[in-house]
Amino acid sequence: MGRYPDLTGQTFGRLTVLEKSDQKAKGGYLFWRCRCECGSEKLATTSRLKGGRAKSCGCLRRGPRSGVDLTGQIFGRLTVLKKSDQQTTGGHYLWRCRCACGSETLTTTFSLKKGSSKSCGCLRCGPRSGTDLTGQIFDRLTVLEKTTQQNEYGNYLWRCRCVCGGEKMTTAFILKKGLVKSCGCLRREPRRAVDLTGQTFDRLTVLEKTTQQNEYGCYLWRCRCVCGGEKLVTSGNLNSGNTKSCGCLQRELRPVVDLTGQTFGRLTVLKRSDHKEYGAYLWLCRCVCGGEKRASTSNLKLGFVRSCGCLRRGPHHL
Repeated sequence: MGRYPDLTGQTFGRLTVLEKSDQKAKGGYLFWRCRCECGSEKLATTSRLKGGRAKSCGCLRRGPRSGVDLTGQIFGRLTVLKKSDQQTTGGHYLWRCRCACGSETLTTTFSLKKGSSKSCGCLRCGPRSGTDLTGQIFDRLTVLEKTTQQNEYGNYLWRCRCVCGGEKMTTAFILKKGLVKSCGCLRREPRRAVDLTGQTFDRLTVLEKTTQQNEYGCYLWRCRCVCGGEKLVTSGNLNSGNTKSCGCLQRELRPVVDLTGQTFGRLTVLKRSDHKEYGAYLWLCRCVCGGEKRASTSNLKLGFVRSCGCLRRGPHHL
């Protein structure tokens, strides 16, 4: 065997070493062919055998030979009947259990011992849960009865009648959490008529609801500002306070900039005019050529406007 210890005949957990295998693991480590107590065979390296990481062919982890027998034990409402031949995708065997309500269910050892499975589902959603919603009202829905139908998660459905006359099937959880309020009529019909006419929101007084809508389908309200201007606003922006004026409030809050007498290129600012562009006042300016031009503060400061236009028209206009 050279430098490798001979493990032939030695026992590690449920494994008895039969012989050295011709196969080798990555890194050149030896594989030993072992026979498990269950009769199966397994290849394992020296380090895994000696380190206790290989104790069986896998039956200890997944098979009925694990020695864990839950038959007859009670977990919550469940009494274990027997271990079935069915397995989960992870290779864990399922136990067949009978619930106190009479139904049967399949679950794993882990779920039973950790308390994740306490019933066939009746504790959470079944007719035997003791929760009777019959006659209770949840917004527009009145609960009529609990049916025998279940959703994809195994929750029983309640039949409800809406104030519009329609019916809807839903679960107790959805009703109690307020996740459903009608048979769907609330969503289909126009939003509840909330009349804002005459109400005041900061500087805006609502005049009327228009037929215009924004890009999200919300209707616009025509409002008059205290400065006399008008603006179209959604009810959401009014109620949330996002819109407080026609825009005059923002303009008033801006620092007052007086450009009178200042020179920008060929232009000398004479005074602020009464004309506006995009809500901003324009300045009346005189050019060195004698012409006049109106320009905004930003255009003058950024140098976008430097003359009345004579610079662009050519020297013969100077």
